[in-house]
Amino acid sequence: MLNKNNNKLNVLEKAYPDWETRVADKGFQDWVGASEIRKDIFRKADTEYRPDFAIELFDMYDKINMVQKTQEVKKKEKAKVDKALRQTVSETRSTQSVGGKKMYRRSDLINLQITDPNRYASLADEIQEAYAEGRVK
Repeated sequence: MLNKNNNKLNVLEKAYPDWETRVADKGFQDWVGASEIRKDIFRKADTEYRPDFAIELFDMYDKINMVQKTQEVKKKEKAKVDKALRQTVSETRSTQSVGGKKMYRRSDLINLQITDPNRYASLADEIQEAYAEGRVK
């Protein structure tokens, strides 16, 4: 019996050499604990020495984590693109040149102050100068 269990453990270690670390991972434990079916599969993998059950759990966990990470990356990329697009649009609409100096639309400056106060603050000196010189319409 002991030899048979060692063979099963070898199957698991071959598929997932880090299986002990995975089982100890809090995220994995929470994920297994959130479902009665996963808890049952985990119990069978542990008490009946079923490496196929353990491998199935690890595979499912990896797939779910990959999907979530992919969604997070896509969301971050979309936010970056949206931010860059907003900056490009507001700069393009608000900048015209008169005698080598930029012209600004008051509505664009107000919108910039509301949507991106940090950028507005970084341009404060230039904006004040534009107001003083009558380059804000």
